Amino acid sequence: MLNSIFSKSTQRVYYPGSYEPLINYLQGKRGDGQDEKNGLFSTIMEVMAFAACVGLKTNKKADVTDRKDINVSIFEGNGYGPLLFFIPLASREEADFYLLRNGEGEETCIKDFQSYAAGGFYILSEKWKVAGLVTPDVFVEEVIRSLTVPSHVINDMDASGFTNSVPSTPETAGISDPDDIF
Repeated sequence: MLNSIFSKSTQRVYYPGSYEPLINYLQGKRGDGQDEKNGLFSTIMEVMAFAACVGLKTNKKADVTDRKDINVSIFEGNGYGPLLFFIPLASREEADFYLLRNGEGEETCIKDFQSYAAGGFYILSEKWKVAGLVTPDVFVEEVIRSLTVPSHVINDMDASGFTNSVPSTPETAGISDPDDIF
């Protein structure tokens, strides 16, 4: 068995229990917990990792209220342990690797990860309210698109995801020299 990357394997990672309907939706579970076979994520850890990435991308942190928890050893055993460090380190202007040298730094990283996940859950829940009845994969694709594609391009997209306007000349496409295309 591999050595733990955590100084205490009893540490807990908390997430807001109030977002369980969203978590169930992304896992393809009905309200009664039964599987609908259309989930995009298999585990709460995967949903939480996605939420933390959304929180990081939008720089949204939130307090974890109505707490539910997962043991860090479960994160680690499923290959998600390093995310508890990478997300918080990526959020800093300068990576502070001294955080990784002691239990206090681990706790700081875990708290930051939890805060980004809670912020991401908030963003996801707001987007879910307006998404309508779509499958989890379509919802996540729309979330990713909204976070990565400039808003002026999204405004020009039709329902299929393609832009409504096609530049007719290289100049309108922002290309001053057609040879720059290749």
